[in-house]
Amino acid sequence: MKSTQLAVSAILLFTSLFFVRCSPDLPYVSTTKEVITQGTWSIDYYYYGADRTAQYQNYVFSFSTTGVIKCTNGADVYEGSWSTVKDAGSTDLLTLSLDNQQTVLGELNGSWSITTINLSNVAMKNGSNTQLIFKKL
Repeated sequence: MKSTQLAVSAILLFTSLFFVRCSPDLPYVSTTKEVITQGTWSIDYYYYGADRTAQYQNYVFSFSTTGVIKCTNGADVYEGSWSTVKDAGSTDLLTLSLDNQQTVLGELNGSWSITTINLSNVAMKNGSNTQLIFKKL
């Protein structure tokens, strides 16, 4: 009788621990698509053999949820496309395809590995160690 009570108590304890088990609250990390489609962005840093940030100082970028990117420079508007995928290591890759007629924007074309992302900055690099940082406006 005593062993039956002990077994029932153990089962109840295990069952209550199983249903009460909590996971720790982890901060919600947005995906690249969720972050980049919120608001407009400027280029805070662009390094391709040398710091070339200044050539993008007047550009404003907006990323639509449908995969269209618009770049404005004063009254000039350029469009292109963008997409995200995860590579084999679960790193987000942002692929940009911008107007090649505009040499400055054409330099941004290609796949970029996201290195840091938060609600105000998206930092990335490509295979040739070119660095690009978008800053939310």
